[in-house]
Amino acid sequence: MNLRSKTLIVIAVSFLTFIPTIYFFSEKILITGAEKLEKEEAYNEMERITGILYDEIYSLDETNYDWAAWDDTYEFIKNHNKDYIESNLVNSTFKALDINVILYFNSTGDLVYGKAFDIQNESVAEVPQEILNYIREHPFLIYHKSTDSNVSGIAVINGKAVLLASRPILTSNDEGPIRGALIMIRYFNERQLEEISKLSMVPLHLHILSGEIEKEKFVKILDKNCLAVFKVLKDINGKPAIMIEGRLKRDIYRHEESIINYFIFSLIFIAILTLFITFLLIEKTVTSRIVKLNKELNKIAESGDITKRIKEGGGDEIGELQKSINSMLDSIQKSRRKIEELLEKEKRMRAMVAHYFFNPIAIAKGYLQLYLESNKNEEVERALKAIDRIERVVKDIINGKWEIQ
Repeated sequence: MNLRSKTLIVIAVSFLTFIPTIYFFSEKILITGAEKLEKEEAYNEMERITGILYDEIYSLDETNYDWAAWDDTYEFIKNHNKDYIESNLVNSTFKALDINVILYFNSTGDLVYGKAFDIQNESVAEVPQEILNYIREHPFLIYHKSTDSNVSGIAVINGKAVLLASRPILTSNDEGPIRGALIMIRYFNERQLEEISKLSMVPLHLHILSGEIEKEKFVKILDKNCLAVFKVLKDINGKPAIMIEGRLKRDIYRHEESIINYFIFSLIFIAILTLFITFLLIEKTVTSRIVKLNKELNKIAESGDITKRIKEGGGDEIGELQKSINSMLDSIQKSRRKIEELLEKEKRMRAMVAHYFFNPIAIAKGYLQLYLESNKNEEVERALKAIDRIERVVKDIINGKWEIQ
């Protein structure tokens, strides 16, 4: 594998590692932030919805106040006149005020008058006994200690939620003595919940609570498109009574998800572009110069001409390497010159050795041979053999064949 391929692989692996890492942390941060934001928005939306419900309770209490602090009501508790009933407590009144039950109690706690009306069926109904029992169990709804006393809120009676308001019966000038209590009740069912849903433009569901609950508000993710937000509302006793559930679209989450997708596509595009540019820069500044340097060195090696030099350029590490190679070639060239000089000296020395050794040996050998021709002598023959050996040794030294053992 060549240097270009290795460089491309290293850069590609680096970016392939970098992109998932950035994606993971970006998604973690953005999605976590989106979930936190949408949870806050869900709570705010639920506060707005419960605000509409509390406006209903406030409106019921204001209506109750108008009727309870009224001279005609004040007199009705005393004389029980039928004109009051026929003039005020007709079916159209219940329908107009959206009231299901109205109860008049005197100061001793006796029920003076009570009427229930089914608004959906537009028919009169008996006052449910469970409502009367609930009121008896909560005497503060009947017995008001001061003229500015009032009780309003939510109650769960026999597993059903109602909105109720209780006011002391006074004169039109808000004066007493208090002659009793006027209690108005509005059933809080799916019809009322649907009306609040229309006002808030949020689908709502009602849950009746039978005991304590751990959290008063919380959010539950249903899927990528929808979440449910829950809010617990307390009754007139301050205990958890009902829980409102609202279904909200996860617009913030989908928006953040689209941002993440856009971000990732942009990141991939930028990464590819950066990969290409990085590869080109490395190719121009490093790889191509190293490849060129390698080619020049191969040419010098193939030619054997150490007088050639590498072309130098750049003030970086590669430039320094080129200088070092040229310095090395200079050193090799100098060493080669020295070797050639030493070889020349050796050649001259061998010539001198041949001249100084062979002439005396030849003379000595010639004389000994002449002597042997006329006189046979064993010692002379031995001397000639020794001279021959010396001659061979000298020839070997001159020819470079003799080595020290």
